[in-house]
Amino acid sequence: MATTTFSGPIKAGTVREGASANTGGVVLTQTDTFTFSDTGAFATDIILPASSQIIDQMVDVTTVWDSGTSDALEIGTSADPDAYGDVADIQSAGRTLVDPDATQGAAIDDIGTSDVTVYLKITSAGSAVSQGAARLTVTYRQV
Repeated sequence: MATTTFSGPIKAGTVREGASANTGGVVLTQTDTFTFSDTGAFATDIILPASSQIIDQMVDVTTVWDSGTSDALEIGTSADPDAYGDVADIQSAGRTLVDPDATQGAAIDDIGTSDVTVYLKITSAGSAVSQGAARLTVTYRQV
């Protein structure tokens, strides 16, 4: 499959100005996978362009973590591992939509003037983790 690269933000629509303007920003996604062997705060392959607004974050657990007690996930930056959201426990298979708190909501509204690498941090309680796999998808638009 061929790919095309643009420098955004990208606007789409046929009428740019006036009362019947119908242009809007293009919504984009990036996805990365991670496993139980990723420890501490670690960088994903997701790099968001400067001035992006995070619209949604989804975590799809494909293999549940098995620490016995809990396995919490934080989504953020290298400076603040939970800047964008938290998932209380990734010990259940399936999709979790990340629900940011008020502080995180302000951070995802505009990530700032520089590109940002998304970091994850998993905190396990209980026995040693021997399995777990998931996928993070970040939906965003450049503003």
